Amino acid sequence: MSPTRDEWTLATEDLQFQRLDALFGSFVREEYEQFLADCAEDLVLNVRGSAGLATMVPRFQIPQWHRSSKQLAGGALRSSVCFILVREHVGIVVLTHMIDRDGVSFRYETVNHCTLRGDRLAAWFCYPMNAADYEEAWGLPRKATPQLAH
Repeated sequence: MSPTRDEWTLATEDLQFQRLDALFGSFVREEYEQFLADCAEDLVLNVRGSAGLATMVPRFQIPQWHRSSKQLAGGALRSSVCFILVREHVGIVVLTHMIDRDGVSFRYETVNHCTLRGDRLAAWFCYPMNAADYEEAWGLPRKATPQLAH
């Protein structure tokens, strides 16, 4: 008896979950050679900060971009995989980031929208989950928030 569509989908999503867990695990451990081996050649990382402007990072520059981020944080940037959700060929990976500055720890999360092509990362969009947390962690000036009239 062949598997049902639901059984096949669950099995496929489980494999993709494992793939994303291994992929982003190698990224946060700075195992860049392994990470890049698991990415499509034409991958471009689309990163947005609190300002909403995108930084486009080609696959081969991702390690340099990540190392530069660590340097900007004074070498005190640590990341970990917090949550993974997979539906069909799309995955959402939440990464938790910690920055230690002047004896204070700051934390923010990024939502990483990923598309797999086969078992390779083919598309990656990264957004801060909470702009205020992101700004505080990076020491950026806070934006004025609109106030409601009473």
